[in-house]
Amino acid sequence: MNEGPKNYIGGVYGDLAIKNLIRHAKNAGLRLANLDHYKSTGVTVDKLLKFYDGIIFPNQGLVHLNTSLSRLNYFLTSKNTCPLSFIEPEGEFIQLNSPNHTHSNNEDPSDLWGLEQTNALTSSLTGKGVRVGILDTGINLDHQDFSDTSISAHSFIEGETEEDGNGHGTHCAGIIVGKNKPANVERYGVSPGVELFSGKVLRNSGAAHSRYVFEGIEWALNNACRIISISLGNRVRKGVVYSTSFEKAAQAAAKKNALIIAAVGNDSYRHLQRLLPVSEPANCPSIMSVGAVNQIEEMYNRSNAGINPNGGNVDLVGPGVSIRSSYVGKSQYKKLNGTSMATSFVAAIAAQYMEAFPNKTPTEIRALLTKNARPLHLSERDAGAGLVQAI
Repeated sequence: MNEGPKNYIGGVYGDLAIKNLIRHAKNAGLRLANLDHYKSTGVTVDKLLKFYDGIIFPNQGLVHLNTSLSRLNYFLTSKNTCPLSFIEPEGEFIQLNSPNHTHSNNEDPSDLWGLEQTNALTSSLTGKGVRVGILDTGINLDHQDFSDTSISAHSFIEGETEEDGNGHGTHCAGIIVGKNKPANVERYGVSPGVELFSGKVLRNSGAAHSRYVFEGIEWALNNACRIISISLGNRVRKGVVYSTSFEKAAQAAAKKNALIIAAVGNDSYRHLQRLLPVSEPANCPSIMSVGAVNQIEEMYNRSNAGINPNGGNVDLVGPGVSIRSSYVGKSQYKKLNGTSMATSFVAAIAAQYMEAFPNKTPTEIRALLTKNARPLHLSERDAGAGLVQAI
């Protein structure tokens, strides 16, 4: 029986190794496309994979390979030195939220609670001029609260437009850039001055492969985004180390002046004392990881914990229970729970820090966010440095 192709992500040693990689792959019978050559065409990775065996993401120093294991082994062990520093299987990801059902001693919190307890409601900063990339299910571009907002949108999902057929991406986007005075509800947006770049990397079903996420990161870096917000994840088992691919992507982003912020995931059941580790990619040391709390500053029941060594810690927490924001459909608004919502708060506040301190590096901004977080009566394992605070 013929072995079918599988998907892998590999790391390229450096910029000079990309040409060598293409040449080395060709000698092994693999055709690779440099995504940089197609960035102005709008073509997706999946469409390119109909003609190529792999795609290079030059900003991140990564390559996606779609090939059989035997062919991959031949590529890795052929006579010339292979210009890859590592190779690992491609991951699959899902959105990180749950519908608003219960609030744990928090039955009907004010819609403003997240803004109030992070000091975002009184901050004079709006994230003006800061470019924030959000990689999610897309965005409802026709939403009334986005009419005056600077939004660039692009879909990396073959056969689906940049429009949000799910709601998750629109909800996260609203937390970041919703108007100070929305049409029909109380304020819910944190930084309405942000220039938003919405990359659709999750299907309308809420799932996707990691190659779409890397394509979205590549796009955000090409558009000079300072913050890249990722509210998606892949469950991680206890004792498993972080993804080398996403760690390399985050390090490359930092060199291009961008900070990646990601949700820790919603796999735990704290009421049953069942804690699961911070999910991928938030478990990477170079990615800022965000957990979620409710209005009375208890941990969100499903928020994952920093229980894996070598990365996998929680940096801080944001509001993540009963969060109202923009949505799709007739209602236009919805309350959701999840570390996705908390991550959007942190991304929006990070944009304010970058507005206030435009010359600080991503590493320095991350350190400031952590330093200024308000300590909570919760363990560092669960809540990191505490609740994110605007300035």
